[in-house]
This record gives sequence, structure tokens and C-alpha cells, in this order.
Amino acid sequence: MKKRVLVCGASGFIGRNIFERLSQKQDLDVYGIYLYSPSLIHTEPHAKLWRVDLTERDSVRKITKEFDCIIHAAALTDGLGAVKANPGKYIADNIIMNTNIAEAVLLNDIPHLMFMGSSVVYPSKPTPQKEEEADLSLIHPQYFMGARIKTCMEDLCKFYSQHCNTRFTIIRHCNIYGPYDKFNLQKGHVFAATIKKVLSANDGDDVIIWGEGKEERDLLYASDLVDFIETAVTKNFEPRYNIFNISSGTTISVSDLVKKIIEISGKRVGIRYDPSKPSLGNQIILDWQKAYKTFGWQPKVDLNQGIRQTIDWYLKNQGEQSGK
Repeated sequence: MKKRVLVCGASGFIGRNIFERLSQKQDLDVYGIYLYSPSLIHTEPHAKLWRVDLTERDSVRKITKEFDCIIHAAALTDGLGAVKANPGKYIADNIIMNTNIAEAVLLNDIPHLMFMGSSVVYPSKPTPQKEEEADLSLIHPQYFMGARIKTCMEDLCKFYSQHCNTRFTIIRHCNIYGPYDKFNLQKGHVFAATIKKVLSANDGDDVIIWGEGKEERDLLYASDLVDFIETAVTKNFEPRYNIFNISSGTTISVSDLVKKIIEISGKRVGIRYDPSKPSLGNQIILDWQKAYKTFGWQPKVDLNQGIRQTIDWYLKNQGEQSGK
């Protein structure tokens, strides 16, 4: 009998990568929930899509019935500028969505919930951090609200795990990049926005880097994250509440990242630093050994290969990205 899997946020960046990969597996019966952009999803014939607002409690409880696994990858996630412009909506919608999903899992007796956490729950440190090293008291103030939203859901899952038979898997991933990202200068994160800047620039132009470009990023190609999720969906493991770091385990400065993207793209553009723009100066590296010991997972796509694949995908799909 096929395992029934529901992907929440199937039209978003991470959710779409998960949905399209799992939809190709003949041993899974895959469904997706979206709120925006359903026409952009290239589905397999046996995959199914529903439009659902996850902030509506009754709708969430109804739609999540009779699934073996729910992958909660839905979130209101934009760049720092977009979040600052409307922080109330960002905070409220994410908390409501997370609470509704967790409650529905409990009430519908779902065997497995996977939740996309974040590396922002860790303080800045130059060495890889294990799952137990998360500490909100030490993180950068700029990350506090995002981190608190994530840890609220983690705490809720941990509490529910003590009162039901559901297995809760928290995936604290680093900065993910690759196909279907938001290649948008206003809403995109550093990697996707840089791809957009570099490939849109004319020869002789300068690409502007905020601050001095010293902030470090732990970057992982999207397919590596999906590899872990695909494995975790199909295997049983204990205990019922688990947290896994998923990352490359190394960092690169924003300045070096931009230089690498320019080099691989073949563009003849320069770099100009803008010290008037904010730069957090953080360095967060995740230790992924628990994922390796539990599932044999490890990152496969190196940064150079990932950049090439992302550039190729972007150039083939510029029409799709132009509306984002």
C-alpha cells in the first residue's frame, strides 16, 4: 500500500523541490497544498494539488486527514526588507499556520510530521554546532523573531510527542539555494538575489554588496536537502521527537560568494561595496553528523557545481521567474 504524503507549501521554494521529487516516486501517493502559483508546478500525473489557506483552522484540520506523513514547508518567508515592511503579518501568519498544522496532526492522529526549522536558532560561532547548541539568548537580535517563530513550533511538537503516537522530525537547515528560489532583488535571499544581479548586469557594471561582504553563509543545494527528506519519509526511527541539522558544514563569505558566481557565470562585471547598508557579520555553521549516523545522509553537491546548476536553471526559466 502506498504511503500518503502531504506537502504543505508545495508552490514555495523548498516545498516545490520536495513536492516535485516525491511526486516521481511510484511508492508514494503525494498531495500538495499551495496558496499561490499553482500553475507553476510541473506535476507527475499521480500527484494532486489543493489550494488551502493554512491560517484557516477548520480547513487545515479537514484537509490533513488520513495521511501517513505531512511535510510542513509552508511559511511566509521573504527577504529582510520585505519582512521589515510588514512584520505583523509575517509573525502572525507563520505562528497561526504552525499552530494549525500541529493541532491537526494531533487531532487526526497523523503518524509523522516533518517541520522545516532553521539555522537562525544558533548563535554566531566559527565552528560547526550540534543540535543541542541552539540558544536564543545568544543569537543576533535581527534573527530573534524568526528564530522564536521556529522554536515555538519545535516546542509545540516536542510537547505533543509526549501525548500522542506521532513522530515529529524537525529539520534545521542552513541557507538553501537552487531551482525555484525567489530570484527577486526585494524578496530574495543573498544567493538568489546575487544570481539575479550578476546575470542581469551589463558588462562593465558593478554588483553592489551590502556592507563589507564579510558575513558568512553555510550554503546547501536544494537537492541535498530533499535527499534527506526522501529518506526520512520512507524509514522508521526513534525517538518520536527528533531534530536534525542539514547543511554543507562549511561557510563562505558573501564577498567570496559573489566573486565565485561572477567567475562561473562568465560575466564581466565588477564589485562595489556599500558600507551604508546593514550587514550582520554572522557566521553559523551546522554539524550534520547526526543525520549521517541516523540515515547515512551527507551533502553531495559542492558549491561550484550548485552554482552552475542554479545558473543553468535560472537562464532556462527566466520567464517563470519574471513574475516573482
